[in-house]
Amino acid sequence: MTITTPATAAKVVPTSTITPTVTTKRAAIYLRVSTPRQARKNNEAEGYSIPQQREYCQRRARELGAEVVREYVDAGETARTSDRAALQQMLTDMQSNDAEVTFDYIIVHKLDRLIRDRSDDMALLIAMKKARTELVSVSEAVDASPAGQLLQGVMASINQYYSDNLSLEARKGMAQKARNGGTHGVAPIGYLNTLSREGGQEVKGIAVDTERAPHITWAFHTYATGDWSISTLAEALDARGLRGRVTQKYRGTPLSTAQLHRMLKNPYYTGKIVYQGVVMDGAHPAIIDPFIWQRCQDILADRRLAGDRSWKLSHALKGCLICGRCGGRIGYGKSRGQGGVYDYFFCLGRHTGRTDCDLPYISMEKVEAAVRKEWRRRARLTPTELAEARRNATAQLDAYVSDSETLIAQQTSRLAVLNRRKQKLIDAYLDETLSPEDVKSRQVDVNREIATATHQLRTAEEGRAVLYERLETVLAALEHAATIYDTANDDIKRRLNQAIFEPFQIDLLDDHDQRVPEAQNEAHCAVTGALTAPAAAVAALVGRRGKNAPHTANDKPGPDQGSHDKTPGQLALTGGSNVNYLA
Repeated sequence: MTITTPATAAKVVPTSTITPTVTTKRAAIYLRVSTPRQARKNNEAEGYSIPQQREYCQRRARELGAEVVREYVDAGETARTSDRAALQQMLTDMQSNDAEVTFDYIIVHKLDRLIRDRSDDMALLIAMKKARTELVSVSEAVDASPAGQLLQGVMASINQYYSDNLSLEARKGMAQKARNGGTHGVAPIGYLNTLSREGGQEVKGIAVDTERAPHITWAFHTYATGDWSISTLAEALDARGLRGRVTQKYRGTPLSTAQLHRMLKNPYYTGKIVYQGVVMDGAHPAIIDPFIWQRCQDILADRRLAGDRSWKLSHALKGCLICGRCGGRIGYGKSRGQGGVYDYFFCLGRHTGRTDCDLPYISMEKVEAAVRKEWRRRARLTPTELAEARRNATAQLDAYVSDSETLIAQQTSRLAVLNRRKQKLIDAYLDETLSPEDVKSRQVDVNREIATATHQLRTAEEGRAVLYERLETVLAALEHAATIYDTANDDIKRRLNQAIFEPFQIDLLDDHDQRVPEAQNEAHCAVTGALTAPAAAVAALVGRRGKNAPHTANDKPGPDQGSHDKTPGQLALTGGSNVNYLA
């Protein structure tokens, strides 16, 4: 008779495969190994341990004069829990009313093959007593006698102690490995687990997968543009030839959208590890810049907004617009109507019902025309202004370079202090003196300070020649900015908008510059664009785009406008030089 088991890791052998003997007693044998690797050792179907256990148990059955009628196998299961397919099937058969299924003995090679938890051992004893079944161990003198029951209780306690102590030591080892930046388990795609021998000992490590890492890097940078969905990115990676690693379990298939989503959220690629929810510095090399990774997280978070599917469509102004009424994000869509397809922009706050904003839908043509007008009005310097900006910037460069050594020393010292503080947080967590929630909240603050100090340090270390070259690039772009924008493709336009302007605030106004609650053909789109910090810094060098600059009718202040009205000292990171923004 064959018993169908509920899990592939468990196996019940039919009686037809076991040679019976003429006996009156019926026996079942239970076999187990802890890991799938043990079950497949040396490419054998059952490894080494299971056949050896079977041989000893069958020999013990013959000594008892019993016929082995059932064999239950759990391959790759822990004994710390009784939730094992073959074990549960054995208990069900043992308590059955069918005489063809029940048995008189359960034979195991050792007690720890069956149970390593004292409470499970007691429950098993009670069930066996009700079923009038006796437990027999090949390695221990366990039987139904009082001495045998005493020994079983003692051995059960010893097995639980061994299991609990092993678990404790394993946790200590994992915590120390995390403290050292080690990787737990299999490294994610793009990396390889390595094994080498140093001084006669095996040393495990992590190396960059030169075959797959370039695809991973491309995926992060591509998704960070905001123009790709997870599904289209997965298709592109498939076309590029990216496949998963070939293992005993996997056969190197293309990444699914779920796998790609997990990959994009994994900080491992920035040189970090996550241990019990806490992010720590890893010992492996980073293949993704933290800024690119954070950009991907922001995009993933934005796309979780209910009802927002506008990111599936592409337009040069995507990500460059905000609502002039509520300050919310602007979506882009297409609508089919009389005469064809109409492109439009809309407030996501109103669209999803998250705000009471009343900004109407605005046609793409009106928004594009208003943005081009803003470019011609704001993003241009005359030759005279360019010469003045060049003179002022060169003078500031000289002063900046002389001060940079002091700044480098300050920020280097600051980084050392912050890194020590960060390590203390990790040590406190690993020593269980701080909860994971406390560590996470404090890590956010420390990491933000580290990022700021690192940025200032990198800026200060830039050479004068590099900064002057960047200044010339910025000045040339501002001289011909509007022309460059008009003739550029969508990708270049998007980059220009992000480089020169903060997100444009858009609104729909009537002829008297009053807001309209519904779309009207005669209404016009008003766009207000604050210069980004680098562009505003250059404009401030010529002293004409500051606080006293004249405003046009469309130049209405909004919730985020005003960075272009700051003084040079307010704009600079160090509080005194606009040259920082050229870095």
